[in-house]
Amino acid sequence: MSNREWAESQLAEVELLTSMFPGQDELELTDQLALADLRSYVENSSSGDKPPPSRPRFFIKQRLDSSVLNGTEFILSCAYPSEYPSVLPEITVRKSLIGSSLT
Repeated sequence: MSNREWAESQLAEVELLTSMFPGQDELELTDQLALADLRSYVENSSSGDKPPPSRPRFFIKQRLDSSVLNGTEFILSCAYPSEYPSVLPEITVRKSLIGSSLT
């Protein structure tokens, strides 16, 4: 894949995620400038142009509401390397108990 194809894939994935998680309480893009640079590169660059150095980073936040996991929240943090999707992204998952404890 070329730099442009990597950038197009990254932008398409971010746009899909923003349609799936429209509120900032579920999806938080942590670097709007990186996203704007990526979009500009995809829309306005020629094949020889270098991609922007920064890449989008985002958090997906979800709360699990079931009888066993009531109040458990997890946050998935993701950062794209420049060669994503050919190279796996950096992903971190954190969880916390908000409400009652597990029994």
